[in-house]
This record gives sequence, structure tokens and C-alpha cells, in this order.
Amino acid sequence: MEVKKKVVSFLGKVKPAIKKTKTFLERVNDAIRRLIILLLSLFEKHQQLRVRYNQYDVEGNIIDNMVRVFEVRKIYKCTPKHMKFKVMSGKMVELKTTSPMDYILEDL
Repeated sequence: MEVKKKVVSFLGKVKPAIKKTKTFLERVNDAIRRLIILLLSLFEKHQQLRVRYNQYDVEGNIIDNMVRVFEVRKIYKCTPKHMKFKVMSGKMVELKTTSPMDYILEDL
């Protein structure tokens, strides 16, 4: 049976010797965080944001059409060239372009 050694960092926190392994307390912390986000999302206004960005060639024909769909928790800034919002998972998303984007915001 192999004994796993633990490494103590400068602040006194114990780290597992093998990277990519989570301790039991880290897993419990992640589960509690996901549960809190789920409970908060029940009382928030759900919105779906569809962003379409078209690229044109010299003649004005559409070359590329990119469509992204987001589940939005809160919108901080929404202009045709700059959008900043928070998705349901809690991550901040910021979209910036030089030409205007088309977007549709729907309540779910």
C-alpha cells in the first residue's frame, strides 16, 4: 500500500501531492455553490440572448454568419457594438465588435 504525501504551502494550507485530485471538502464546496446558484436562479428573471454577427465582403455579400445563444441572468450593458452580461452559471461574458451585432432578447 502506497502512502500519499501531502505538501504544505506557505500559508499553511494542505495540498494533495497529486495534482488534479480534489479533496472531499472541495467537492462539498462545489456542490454547495452549485446548489446556491440553482436556488437563486429560481427567483431570477430568465432571458435568452441570441447574438448574430455577420461578416461582409467588399461587394456587400455575407461571408460568415455567427450565431451564439446565451441564458442570461443579468445584463449590465447592451449596445449594438458592446454587450456585457452574466450567464446563469455565474460567469461574466463581454462581447465587443467593431461593426454592429444583431441581437434578440427573449423572456423565458
